[in-house]
Amino acid sequence: MCDILESIKSDINLLNKKLALEYSTKSDIDIDLQNFSINNFEEDLSNLIKICKRSDITCDILKYILNNHKVDEATIDNLEDTIELIKQVLKIFHRKVGGEKFEDCTWNYHDNSSKMFKLDDQTILFSNSIDEKFIDDFDTDLFILNVTDYIKQYLKSNIKLIYKKMYDDRRDIIWTCIIVKNLDS
Repeated sequence: MCDILESIKSDINLLNKKLALEYSTKSDIDIDLQNFSINNFEEDLSNLIKICKRSDITCDILKYILNNHKVDEATIDNLEDTIELIKQVLKIFHRKVGGEKFEDCTWNYHDNSSKMFKLDDQTILFSNSIDEKFIDDFDTDLFILNVTDYIKQYLKSNIKLIYKKMYDDRRDIIWTCIIVKNLDS
């Protein structure tokens, strides 16, 4: 996880100059990377917040990272690390850069003990529901595509990730699922 945080810090460092030009006539706007942490991300943007809306800045930076961050080499080759990565990525990006139409603020985790989904011991799943009327919502589809693409770049070839929509006729909702399988079993 430290590599991911370092990569994000690097991306933010590059963004400082871009944001200073786009958002301000003031100079030397800088994000404090010494005390940077994902858990208090918004606090680290206090200099920019003085001149624009906090939510706009956060959204723009996170969108930039989600769409432009690239890793040199995939490093994750097991389900445990994949689960932690997915949890962190969803915590960072969900409802901040998209996914507002999902019914839950957090995603549900399922493994082979799930009563809702039948999974083998090398498959895990994260699910969130969305109202049937939003099944073809462009922004929601783009968000989940960007999130899964972001996650995939960290995964070695033995870990496969897909997302899938499943209709639940008992509740008239759609389950959006991020499904991960370890092929080394």
